[in-house]
Amino acid sequence: MADRKAVNPNGVAFVSASDAKDPVARLQSALTEAGVKPADVLRLTCYLSAVQDAASLRTAAATAFPGAAANYVQMQRQGLEPEVHCEAVGRLSTAPPSALTVKNGAALVNAPKLVLTASQLVFRDQDADFRLAYQRLGKALGTQSADLKDVMWVSSFALTKPNAAKLDAVEKELLSQPHAGAAVQIEGLPSTDATAAVELIAVK
Repeated sequence: MADRKAVNPNGVAFVSASDAKDPVARLQSALTEAGVKPADVLRLTCYLSAVQDAASLRTAAATAFPGAAANYVQMQRQGLEPEVHCEAVGRLSTAPPSALTVKNGAALVNAPKLVLTASQLVFRDQDADFRLAYQRLGKALGTQSADLKDVMWVSSFALTKPNAAKLDAVEKELLSQPHAGAAVQIEGLPSTDATAAVELIAVK
């Protein structure tokens, strides 16, 4: 039986960066600091407030990261302020000092297993509702021998700033391990009754 070829022998980096003026340059800087070469960027997702900015953003990102699979999403139909939030995953050129290293908003991972959850919707807007979403995600992680203490990346999506603040408070309460992530305020969710959504990545 042939051995499996390691696709990312030194691990991968999850990086997030926001900058309304030049988001691609900001992301380039964050990826370089994390130890990811431009040609090794695997995936790119940008959330932007104005859909008309997508064309120029797409051109700049394709030039900077030619091999990345890219997605561009308008956050809100009528955003009050221009905003662009980009996140990326890239192949590390050198292995980090440990299975997980979190620094400057980036998570550097070189572990045998990552566990990714689906989106967990939050219904209503009480603190207990946001806490329940995390508890359900913890149970989902448990099916793969992981739990909330293993979380290294959080993606959160909220309809309002107050709900985003509540998500952040629960995140700080329940997640003890250093982690990175991205928080985005968006227009809508898969259910009209939902107020927020959370996705987690854990490392084992």
